[in-house]
Amino acid sequence: MKRIYKVFLLILFIGIMLGAGLLYARYQENNNENKVEEVVSTGPNLPDPQKYYPLYPKGREKDISQNNALDQEVPGFRYSYLVDDLASSVNIWYQTELPEQGWNIEKSESYESVSFEYQATKDNDTVRILIEQINLDDDKSLTRVSFFKPGEIEN
Repeated sequence: MKRIYKVFLLILFIGIMLGAGLLYARYQENNNENKVEEVVSTGPNLPDPQKYYPLYPKGREKDISQNNALDQEVPGFRYSYLVDDLASSVNIWYQTELPEQGWNIEKSESYESVSFEYQATKDNDTVRILIEQINLDDDKSLTRVSFFKPGEIEN
């Protein structure tokens, strides 16, 4: 009987330790999901978009440039990053998060649930947001989120 009690305590101890380990791993994962990686370099005179725009959690591989890729004649900057989630999921997040952070969605368009475009304003700041699903060769996909901010870059 004493031996069964010891085995029971050992199994209980192992179960508690495994449970604690799983909870800690989940805590770390949730903390990491809610952090967007640092911008590698904003370059000279380029603003840091993380200070101004709501960025989808889990974003990675960022790129910032000093032109507006939609129209090379318009000065401004473009900030893009990749997400492993589907474009439709990222779109739902932005539909909720933009208004919660004080952004007014002035224009919203959807293209076959794989591409979404917004024009939003907040405090006299206007930005275009493009969410595009990119299908890869191996039946997987990524989503690219791009911010287009027209205007002169301040020195």
